[in-house]
Amino acid sequence: MKHEIISSPLTVVLRKGREHYICEKRLRAYMHFERDVKIYKYLTSLLDERSSIDFAEITGLTAHIKGKIGVSGRCDGNCPYKETCRFLRFLEHSQSDKYDFQVCNHNYLLADTL
Repeated sequence: MKHEIISSPLTVVLRKGREHYICEKRLRAYMHFERDVKIYKYLTSLLDERSSIDFAEITGLTAHIKGKIGVSGRCDGNCPYKETCRFLRFLEHSQSDKYDFQVCNHNYLLADTL
């Protein structure tokens, strides 16, 4: 922009595989089994609409918990949280023509292409 090569800032979205994001359905199901009060409260805070669903931005969870609450490969349209699903909204938003670039790994690119 400074050199007038482009007229507006470039936009970019980082896209990762499903397992890198929280699934509200799986999170709510897992919370019933969590006995550690501190972790339970933390998990409850993740239900807040303003909290991140990206595990890269969430600290303090074990790999086991992430595996239990992450979006699974079986995410489908039958979910009771479909209308409010932050992951599905993220996907829709990231696939829009709003972005100039989408950054992803080669596996994601090939899967998306198929």
